Amino acid sequence: MTGLFQRSEGAGSGPERTGARRGLPSPDELSGRRWVGERALDVLRAVRDRIRERCEPFTPLSIFLGGSAVHGELCGIEEPGGRRHFLSDLDVGLLTARPVPRGEREALRSEAAELSREGPRATIGFYTPERVRGQDPTLGLVETVRRGFVLDGALDPFPRFGMPEPGEIPPWEARRLLGNRVLEWAEGLLPPATDVERVYRGAKLQADVAAVLLLARRSYEGGGFADRARGAIALGLPPDAADRIAAWTAWRVDPTWERTPLGGSVDRVEGSDALRAEMRAAVGAAVRLVSGGESAEALFKGRGVRGRRWARSWKRWLARAPAARRRLAPGFLLRSPRTHLWIAAVDWAQGRDDRAARRIEVLAGRSPGPEGGIVSLLVDLGAAMSREGVD
Repeated sequence: MTGLFQRSEGAGSGPERTGARRGLPSPDELSGRRWVGERALDVLRAVRDRIRERCEPFTPLSIFLGGSAVHGELCGIEEPGGRRHFLSDLDVGLLTARPVPRGEREALRSEAAELSREGPRATIGFYTPERVRGQDPTLGLVETVRRGFVLDGALDPFPRFGMPEPGEIPPWEARRLLGNRVLEWAEGLLPPATDVERVYRGAKLQADVAAVLLLARRSYEGGGFADRARGAIALGLPPDAADRIAAWTAWRVDPTWERTPLGGSVDRVEGSDALRAEMRAAVGAAVRLVSGGESAEALFKGRGVRGRRWARSWKRWLARAPAARRRLAPGFLLRSPRTHLWIAAVDWAQGRDDRAARRIEVLAGRSPGPEGGIVSLLVDLGAAMSREGVD
């Protein structure tokens, strides 16, 4: 546990420092492991240059970097034989005066994926001045606005987003974050995910339980994984929850192949019952501590119907999955399609497969089928909603 609190203080650590930083970051600003930071910097240069080439017709205003890099928490791991794995993504944002057409966006994302094929993987988010104000205040975007790097362009894009201070993020973000982390964990159970990716996604879920608890209680003060773990533990959590958060956060920030919080090496624990039980315990603890009970349905109460945006999401989803229309009860429409997906995912993560399967069947218009089908359908539905812009 002590390792979590002993990380050296680099330029990217701590919640107290705010404001955009201009130019390419140094390797040490990106990661506590220099080989990770050096490779990440090479990828950032290549992706930045490709964006400049491809997006000139759309008048780029700013290229910026967010995600775990802004706190110096990009991570990677080495196998005993020397093979290296880059685990964190590079979250690059592009602000242009004119919208980048969908075909160009997809082409650029594919090129970024190829440029970062050896890792760390680079993703690109596209924004226009008209669109930035409509962004939900997600944890990642709030931290990007507070601490991000402006890689290129004369414009500081971050004030345009109008993000709240950390303590003013709506508690609903805690639900969204938990639902998305569970879906990421589910995706890691399917091919082509590797052993180490599976353990990493689990560690990320475990570590983000700290953020879930802080956001739900409006106690989040900003910062990276280590800062959030310290803040959550200070809430006076049950010892098992506090120990789990501390151990997995320490591993997420500084992962080692030979030993995981479960005691064994990565290749020994990645598919073990112990790891699955650890994930189930983390999700269950989050549900209980936030909602006061065991029900995933109760956890996702609160935000309700959201006018035209909610209606557009259902219209888009039913156009894609018309078979679902026959199974919809009026009460089902009171939550967005993606909220129902999160509820199903959290139920599944807690071992309530029957509940998850029933909700998935209503949402998708078809049964997830035999055991194992739930995971595949959860992942497929999540990907489809992202492609279709469904909330």
